[in-house]
Amino acid sequence: MNNKIKVGDLEINLRDLADFIVRGKKNSYASGKEPERLPDGSERMIFKDGIWHYEDIWEGTNQGMGSERVWASQYQKYSSEENSPTIWRMDYMWSIMPFCINYRGYIKQIFSFLKKSLSQVTPERPLRGPEHYREGDFGYQSRVNGDIRRFDGSERIISFDIVYIGNFHGGLLIRK
Repeated sequence: MNNKIKVGDLEINLRDLADFIVRGKKNSYASGKEPERLPDGSERMIFKDGIWHYEDIWEGTNQGMGSERVWASQYQKYSSEENSPTIWRMDYMWSIMPFCINYRGYIKQIFSFLKKSLSQVTPERPLRGPEHYREGDFGYQSRVNGDIRRFDGSERIISFDIVYIGNFHGGLLIRK
């Protein structure tokens, strides 16, 4: 994989981008910190390090969608940091299996385990969780096609049966 790529005015080292995405994930949803609740009901977490910004925004519980994005604040022509063009993005969707929905405590356990799974993210695999992870009665599995530049994948959590499924896709946003 070519280690550097030009995205707009920026030359980006893909390893540095992967390292930042991992730090963003570990300092947002996977951290267990409380998210910011937005007026539309969605939840958001932002992590900043130097010029780099990472945002994870999602909505839904039993079934939902979210998006992670990275941008750089060095684009001086934009009026605010959040208006700077997105450099990398991942969209994701999940579902809790219908037989779990009446068990609120169990759903909390599923999401607690998901956070632990996602905290296992590495620069070599910066998109969701590891290929396999197990703790107690729960197991996490993730499949990825592609790399940080362009990818799609799926994940699931298994306890006595599949209790959670998710899909994701994304990559670099390359403009003219």
